[in-house]
Amino acid sequence: MPLRSLRILLVDDYEPLRFLKARLLRKGGAEVLEARDGAQACRILESQPVDLALLDINLPDMPGTEIARIIRECPATSGVRVIFTSASELKQGLEPGELFIQEPIDAQTLYDHIRKSVGRC
Repeated sequence: MPLRSLRILLVDDYEPLRFLKARLLRKGGAEVLEARDGAQACRILESQPVDLALLDINLPDMPGTEIARIIRECPATSGVRVIFTSASELKQGLEPGELFIQEPIDAQTLYDHIRKSVGRC
């Protein structure tokens, strides 16, 4: 199981896609915490530790890049790894070197990006 012992915050406003991503992550062995928007993601981050955040770039209340900024600026979450996803090819607002997966996502690409992010190559 490539993702065993990882706790992943999955943030996506589109429920069918969030369900699919969560299923892939759980199948890989990860514990998944789901949020449908930035506000819910921030509440989860305040109350539960996570290893990685898988963030949709385009959310209804704030962009995924804003959630990433919040994660990086808070001492309690600054070590959380971030991977962005989007159906769009545009990587607007991403810093050079940030991990990005274009949707639709297949399991192997998802697992490879997560392993790269957390250093489990």
